[in-house]
Amino acid sequence: MSKFNLSWKVNDLKNECKRLKISYSGKKNELVNRLNEYMKKNSSEVVEEVQKSLAEEESVELVDVEIAVPAINNNEFNEMEEQDDKNEEDILNENGKRVRCVYIKEEEFDNIHIAKQKLENNWKYLRLRPTRNGMKEYFICNLGANCKKQIFILYHDDDQKVSIWHSSLEHDHTNEKKQFGINSVTKKTIDTLYMSKVNTATLILHSLRERKDQFKPKKFETDPDVPNEQHVPGIVIPTILQIYNYLNNTLKPIIYAKSHKNRFSYGDLENWVQNNCLVINTSIIRLTLSSKALLKLAMKTSHICADATYKLMWHNFPVFIIGTTDLNRSFHPFSVSICTNETGQDYEFVFSSVKKALNNIYNFEYKPSALIADGAEAITNSFISAFGYQNINEFLRIMCWAHVHRAVDSHTKLIDELNKPKIRDDINLLQISPNREYFNFAYELFKKKWSNKSSVIDSFLKYFESTWSYFRNSGWYEGIAENIPSTDNALESRNGKIKLIHTLRKRLSVNVYLTNAVNMLRHWSLDTFSEKPFISTEISEGSWKLASIYLY
Repeated sequence: MSKFNLSWKVNDLKNECKRLKISYSGKKNELVNRLNEYMKKNSSEVVEEVQKSLAEEESVELVDVEIAVPAINNNEFNEMEEQDDKNEEDILNENGKRVRCVYIKEEEFDNIHIAKQKLENNWKYLRLRPTRNGMKEYFICNLGANCKKQIFILYHDDDQKVSIWHSSLEHDHTNEKKQFGINSVTKKTIDTLYMSKVNTATLILHSLRERKDQFKPKKFETDPDVPNEQHVPGIVIPTILQIYNYLNNTLKPIIYAKSHKNRFSYGDLENWVQNNCLVINTSIIRLTLSSKALLKLAMKTSHICADATYKLMWHNFPVFIIGTTDLNRSFHPFSVSICTNETGQDYEFVFSSVKKALNNIYNFEYKPSALIADGAEAITNSFISAFGYQNINEFLRIMCWAHVHRAVDSHTKLIDELNKPKIRDDINLLQISPNREYFNFAYELFKKKWSNKSSVIDSFLKYFESTWSYFRNSGWYEGIAENIPSTDNALESRNGKIKLIHTLRKRLSVNVYLTNAVNMLRHWSLDTFSEKPFISTEISEGSWKLASIYLY
């Protein structure tokens, strides 16, 4: 009768083939035939050796499933526990070798609840194992990923008492692995913020910054420490990309997989009205918000951008943003102002606020030499008055080219389709004029070219000359100033971000927006701003001549 048959597992058959050093490839029936043929060809001693090894494996399995628990005294218990613990193995060294681990009795308790209270949160459940001495519940150290320290709770069979035994291995928290991604505390905070309608990565980043510090930021260095009520211990500020990936890949699929409905009761409405009431006692309100970090930027610049935006508050108050741009055409704000109107006096207040703040804090006389804004006369006159200029000839009044372009497009709609694109192309050529003389000469040619063509074109030329060729509004050509952009698109983009990120395109009450504006300025101040030095190389006159000869 053959020893091997189809009742064997494939893995067992392969292991036998490997042990006998024969081929272990092929299907199950092929392995059975190959092993049986090998047994027939070899002596009976090999068969006896195989049967002997099989009997040893079966005996080991019978020992593992034995459940009889004899009555023993304490001495016998210690001897059997020591023998039972010899089977306990643990990885101790860096080479991955297993060594025997000895468990030592630490303390005995009346019941399991007291024992688990002793463990607290420093141990993590590992497994539950029945032994000859009773049920053992194993725990592993929870303070480090590489720590191999283990304990078990032994349930006594004769009473309800339990005992805690700890391994002879010492705690090892030295070679901890580096933490990647967002930690659990930060993830829970992000979940709470997202469910509270703080649902963009930028807003969540700002909110995490507010909860990281234990004390509120000081206005002055001498101010006492005020505890931060929003402080959450254990927060680690992630990058905005990590927040974005966590929202889109983890949190949103979980939330949107469930159906939920927001409820807002009449009691909530009443509480909201009481907490958001605002009574204005005066008809005119003007205030400016800024920080030292933002004001420092003004000391390094010579041009200023100014504009007002609406639809941020229910009262439709204009919000004034002034700042500057760098050579990459990125906008850097100085301050945020709120006024009840958009007049020359309001703009003068905005400009004067920055000037006075720089003088009081840094003893710096701020007087920019260029102004970038739209064509409103109120902005120009208030700039002259605030910074002590006599007239417009003493500074550069740069007119935003984007405003000019949109105005020209709207006023050329009545011109015939044949001449309309030609006129627009000529105006675009005027915009790239390198200096004032070139611009004036080109404009005279433009006017001479299109005069007396039709009544509609003559009407447009009158509008264009009175509005955009007028000296106060003619600074929209490219060469009016070096290293200064000809548009205030960067400022317009910042206004759009304020509505998108900081108000979520919703109109707020004045008191809510003021709190929002303070947080917005603080985050602007925390954003890094670095100056990049320009590297210039002197080129000799001979090199220029050789380059010219090579090109021409």
